[in-house]
Amino acid sequence: VAAEAYLQSGDISTALARLNTVRKRAGVPEVTTIDLDIILKESACEMFGNGYRRMDLRRTGKLVEYNDLYNPKLKGSAAVAIGEKLLWPIPQAVIDANDLLSTEDQNLGY
Repeated sequence: VAAEAYLQSGDISTALARLNTVRKRAGVPEVTTIDLDIILKESACEMFGNGYRRMDLRRTGKLVEYNDLYNPKLKGSAAVAIGEKLLWPIPQAVIDANDLLSTEDQNLGY
């Protein structure tokens, strides 16, 4: 996440250093170039099975793209399947408990 933040802020050298810190700890060779896809691939390897992938892809705007590329059930149709559901729904109990929220405040697609 730190590498992603540094990359987005334009600090390429620090982003690369942060990514290589993780790679060194894992015992794999350092990389010499960096972009968002390299960071996302590293995150997928590092956090495999921890359930963070959807949040990473949603936050970076890559959810539809990666589902089109790698999800055999959604290949070529991820935009239709995912639609506007980039954010989780706000639970109805939360909306009901907050006088400042109404059903109009629900995230798109729900």
